[in-house]
Amino acid sequence: MSVRRKKERLPVAIGRELRVCREREGISAVDLARAAQISGGTLSKIERGTITASLTIIQSLARILGVSLSTLIKRTERRRKVIFVRQADVIGSSVFPVQRGVYNLDLGSVDSYNDLLNTNPSLVVIYDNEYSNISSQGKGYVLIFMLEGEMIYRHGLNSHKLETGDSLFFDAENWHGLAKAVKTPLKFLQFNACFK
Repeated sequence: MSVRRKKERLPVAIGRELRVCREREGISAVDLARAAQISGGTLSKIERGTITASLTIIQSLARILGVSLSTLIKRTERRRKVIFVRQADVIGSSVFPVQRGVYNLDLGSVDSYNDLLNTNPSLVVIYDNEYSNISSQGKGYVLIFMLEGEMIYRHGLNSHKLETGDSLFFDAENWHGLAKAVKTPLKFLQFNACFK
């Protein structure tokens, strides 16, 4: 990445962090601008990253918000993890083991948010309309988004009929799983997320 491009990102990142800190403290833009002795329009431009504020103004805003200058800059320095999967391998998982007519394509695990959160997205494809599996229990949360087909998905004592375009978000600690494949092939995205 070019030096010029990094310089262009810095005001945007600082502005975004300023807005987050201001909103977290419950301070209005008008009140913060007044306390920093700048116009509301100038603060708006700083928060949007359309202007580069002086270090003096940034320090003043940080002091008023009760945060350090490094807090406003740290997001620009933190490396973000990215997983690129060129061709997903067909592998098994404890929820959808690979067997005749059932495929779980692991799209790669991403550890993020300072190693607090682990996410595991996968594409599940089921051709076998006799397949069912209500034996999963885990930690964290699951989001299922239906791409194709119809199924009955069980969560605890409740059954949910999912069709193309439907989604289901639930706590994974309760027993859950596919109760019945109504219309195959089933294709859905499944995102598992849990705190470490």
